[in-house]
Amino acid sequence: MDEGIGSKRIIIRRTSGLAIASMVLGISGIVLWFLTFGIPGFIGLPLGIAALVQIHKSGGTATGRGMAIAGIITSSIPVAGFIFLFLLPLVFAFKVPSFDFGLFDRIETVRLFRCFISATAVILGQGHGSPQ
Repeated sequence: MDEGIGSKRIIIRRTSGLAIASMVLGISGIVLWFLTFGIPGFIGLPLGIAALVQIHKSGGTATGRGMAIAGIITSSIPVAGFIFLFLLPLVFAFKVPSFDFGLFDRIETVRLFRCFISATAVILGQGHGSPQ
């Protein structure tokens, strides 16, 4: 068959902007974790998921699946760091059965939490020694 002029269809493939943003936020969340406490990861994770959905629904016009997956993985790391360093100690401090939330226990909980924060600061190189 003879194809006429203009019968060829040109498909322009573009990299998903959401995938790029997710990867950039994930990497910056890891590199700048001590300054941002993982906030870029909380933004990059849903962007990476949205990018995967967008790429899947595009029918081949959007690319960047690898970047979206890399963004999800790199964004998950600062989110996990935030959970392990901030949320788990708080939950643990208030869920230990020996704490009856009396005045003494509240004072001890505050002291334990301050000790944890001071130890974290020393590990991160921002502290100057033992808690007060």
